[in-house]
Amino acid sequence: MKLTTVFLTSVCALGISFSAHSALIEADLNGVFDTLEIGSGPYQTGDDIFSGFFQYNSNTPVSEYSYKDEKYDFKYYSGSYADAFTEFSFMLGGDRYHLSDYGPNSITISGYVQYAEEDGTEFHSEYYDMSFSAWLETDSGDKVKIGFQAYDGIRNTITGPLFSLPIDGNGPNSGSYMYLEGYNVDGEMTYRYGSTYNSDYFVFREVPEPATYAMLLLGGLGLVARRLKRA
Repeated sequence: MKLTTVFLTSVCALGISFSAHSALIEADLNGVFDTLEIGSGPYQTGDDIFSGFFQYNSNTPVSEYSYKDEKYDFKYYSGSYADAFTEFSFMLGGDRYHLSDYGPNSITISGYVQYAEEDGTEFHSEYYDMSFSAWLETDSGDKVKIGFQAYDGIRNTITGPLFSLPIDGNGPNSGSYMYLEGYNVDGEMTYRYGSTYNSDYFVFREVPEPATYAMLLLGGLGLVARRLKRA
């Protein structure tokens, strides 16, 4: 086997390997805002259905924080991922919003660890809180901020370090809340909607990165070209 064949085969194998361990996670959003909390907004509460999806990079560096509660022998922790979003598409009342660099975007995972009294063994909670905030804007430049808070929002999905973004599964499974804030050109908030969230429409799924597709295509085309040349 010549060196070129070995190289192209390796590229294909590497691409397949990467696609099985992708860093991009995608999740869906669907629901309605049922309360106008501040100001006068452009949407009808309970009538304008919002939908969309977002992607985030699960390998984003995390800023960790934790502290020990000596009284109850708990260790509380959280991990904050700054600028983890890679794509965010949001549709509401005929307006389509996309990810903006107007302000910081972040995702936070938090939970706690309890210690056994006998030997100090850690008991990791199966329930994790998740929250995020993201700046979006329309093609015309209208800016909104979306925030999401879920208590016990992720269950049985974190198998890695304590500060881990989920790579699969459904959520949230318990109480959750979502809000939408609108801002004027001076950066002042003019309205705010709130929504109770339906967990049935929140699904995490792993998706291949664009680089993975490119590597697979390159390797496949190369092997096809080599076969045609030999024929």
